[in-house]
Amino acid sequence: TITKEGEIVKANIYPVPQDLKYSSEEGMSLEGEVNVVVHGTQEEATLPKLEEVLNENNIKYSISDAVNNDKANIIISSEKDHCEDCIKGKLEENNVLSKKEAYILKSSNDENKKGNISIIGSDADGVYYGVLTLAQILEQSTSEDKFAEVIISDYPEIEFRGFIEGFYGTPWSHEDRMNLMKDTSKFKMNTYIYAPKDDPYHRKQWKELYPEDKANQIAELAKAGKDNNFNFCWTIHPGATLKFTDEDYDALIMKFEQLYSLGVRQFGVLFDDTDDWYNGRKQAEWINKIDTEFVKVKGDVAPMIVISARYNSAWGPNLNVYFKPFMETLHDDIQVMWTGHATMS
Repeated sequence: TITKEGEIVKANIYPVPQDLKYSSEEGMSLEGEVNVVVHGTQEEATLPKLEEVLNENNIKYSISDAVNNDKANIIISSEKDHCEDCIKGKLEENNVLSKKEAYILKSSNDENKKGNISIIGSDADGVYYGVLTLAQILEQSTSEDKFAEVIISDYPEIEFRGFIEGFYGTPWSHEDRMNLMKDTSKFKMNTYIYAPKDDPYHRKQWKELYPEDKANQIAELAKAGKDNNFNFCWTIHPGATLKFTDEDYDALIMKFEQLYSLGVRQFGVLFDDTDDWYNGRKQAEWINKIDTEFVKVKGDVAPMIVISARYNSAWGPNLNVYFKPFMETLHDDIQVMWTGHATMS
């Protein structure tokens, strides 16, 4: 909705940014064709998302590598010191860009009456999230095409933002999974952990490769993740059938290779809801081997996510007997999920 308090053109941004300041009461607009400038390395999803935002708001644009003072400009950069315009946009007195996934967005027509917008990110992810914020600003434009003139500094306080499909019972539909990534990504969510207990190829038939039709769906999910700057993490639950044999290991690597060929770039191994409470060190060693011989070798795979047999404070195997050796053995960069004091379902 359009938000106006008195004559001040405002924008409601969600999630609420760390800092938002209005530079004027009357807002601003972009006049004529906009010159879009892209500096630094960007996520695969960033430029298509920016083009989508501009098209949805009927803003004509062309792409170049330098600011044009005779046109309105939108500059996006993942390199805060790339050029003079990037340096202007990063706000010297602000340390926000020292954080991961951070950005500073400035919209102004003070120096250029046709309008300038800069999005300077601490990294490529930060730029993408700045573009998502710009989308919310523009969709709240007034009937005169005025939108908020702002300086926004923002960064996430939670690294993994999203959801896990990890329940027993009927899994989500393929369409629901696709839509959920698309819809929640608009609000800067970034992680979907795929772990439906009743997908047979995730748990009971974990050694078997996906048949072609199911494999095609996984490939579509992986692509949807990339298109929305989302980490689609496919996980396996070897459960009670795991014997830690060479055959088990080879079957898992073959399964991960199939998923990798389908576009998956993050993996997980889950031991929740098992009663193997005396093999914490062995489980961690097995995961470490996967990490060393598969994840690290690929070079473009994100750190693994794992769930141990103990995953909350309230109950589970003895912390000293199981969890302590598990954590002491596991590689430091592997993410371990923990539900807190208890878990509810």
